[in-house]
Amino acid sequence: MAELLGLWLPILVSSVVVFFLSGLFWQGPLHHKADINMLPADKEDKLFAMLKELNLDPKFYMFPSWAGMQSKDPEEKKAGVDRWKSGPWGTVNLTPGVPNYARNLGLTFASMLVATIVVGYLASLALQPGAGFVSVFQFVGTASVLGYALAFWPGSLFFGKPMRMLLLETIDGVVYGLVTGVIFGLLWPAAAEVAPAIPGG
Repeated sequence: MAELLGLWLPILVSSVVVFFLSGLFWQGPLHHKADINMLPADKEDKLFAMLKELNLDPKFYMFPSWAGMQSKDPEEKKAGVDRWKSGPWGTVNLTPGVPNYARNLGLTFASMLVATIVVGYLASLALQPGAGFVSVFQFVGTASVLGYALAFWPGSLFFGKPMRMLLLETIDGVVYGLVTGVIFGLLWPAAAEVAPAIPGG
């Protein structure tokens, strides 16, 4: 069993590399360019005016509400069911104040670091110092793909994230996982050298 503290270098390096890869994938003119859609100016103005008038607290909202469908009043229940069937259906995420991108980037990196620490912990339990590159890559790469590519599927599917976006984020996660596996494989600690016994010592 390897010591987790002895894996600080692959944990740090892979977290940094995955963080910058994520920025490249999302900010560069690559496959996510069409995932975030902006409203036309006139419709954005109408949306802003409506949201300001509603004065909603910064929360994650889903619509239409289930409350109508759960009402004991037959008319309210029917109205709720009709609203649900007719749509539109969606979610709105209202955040407080102006986005703090430095804070958001810091939290993003912190989440990647935590994920990599957990993967490193699992690897420290399963692999010995001096384990071969292939063994380390297989274990760490698989565990990392699980974390980066599959963890968000249930929530994304439930809340209706577009399938194209979900599939591309999954591809991103596979890349992050494989890169993490490669870095751990290259930086995995060597086995401790044991001094040979001296005859008659």
